[in-house]
Amino acid sequence: MSWFFFKGGMMHKDTSTKLIIQKSARRLLVPFFLFLLLGLLLDGWIQSTKSIDFNVVSFIKGEIATFLAFLILWPTGASWFLLSLFVARIGFNVLHKRIHPIIITIIFACIAYAIHIMNYHGWEFSVYMPGHNSHYDIPKSYMGNMCHGLAVYSLGYYLKEKQFDRTIFVIALVLFVLKYFIPSGIDFRANNPTGTNFMLSVLYGMSGCVVINNIFKRVCNKGFPLVTYIGCNSMVYYLVHFPVMYVTTSLFWEPFADKELWYKFLVLSIIVTIFLIIAEYVFRIKKMRFIIGG
Repeated sequence: MSWFFFKGGMMHKDTSTKLIIQKSARRLLVPFFLFLLLGLLLDGWIQSTKSIDFNVVSFIKGEIATFLAFLILWPTGASWFLLSLFVARIGFNVLHKRIHPIIITIIFACIAYAIHIMNYHGWEFSVYMPGHNSHYDIPKSYMGNMCHGLAVYSLGYYLKEKQFDRTIFVIALVLFVLKYFIPSGIDFRANNPTGTNFMLSVLYGMSGCVVINNIFKRVCNKGFPLVTYIGCNSMVYYLVHFPVMYVTTSLFWEPFADKELWYKFLVLSIIVTIFLIIAEYVFRIKKMRFIIGG
């Protein structure tokens, strides 16, 4: 996931904040809200199919609570990065004219870490809701991934050309290899490390972007039709694969539940691949491309 933000930073073009908001809203916010609506419809279908006492009012309240807590609805959960990338783009465009990109990276990586610590210890901060005479605890997971995303985005901007310097490549390679001796990973969306060290997992993600970019620049610097094809349709594949898997495993998975793992993996892969091919052809239609920000 770091690569999405890193590549976004590499492709960032300095412009007015107003213009970048307009362009980013079309490319990121429109598909975010459309897939949010799709998630609502799919979740309604799934829950109404599974429950004999399905209640629309209770369902809507539950969906609102889920959205406020995670900024996604589970059937289309992969769309979370669209909003986070939108925030990273706007935030970077405002800040980098006043603050060096490396300082932005350091500051927001540290903020993401601080938010993780708050989550880990259960520390909350709230906003007062006058109409309800109560306080609403602000969920911090998406605040963390937005800060993490901005940190990686800023680094991608700064290293756009510098990443191919031999010294920077060697440093990134050392960090990349270190991951196999001191393992640490991170759930980017939840801002939650799966290893023991948050900052190491952030550094591993950043170093991986530099190493992979160098490999394709120095070693594999030629066209690979399949890789190019997937890259051109990466937005379609990323957004579509999740709801297909979610609906399949929620409603149609019972015949495969007791099968061996390899068999379930093969079946799900075939189903997802078929739907991705169909989706790719659908989104070639000019009037449909706005759904994925095209």
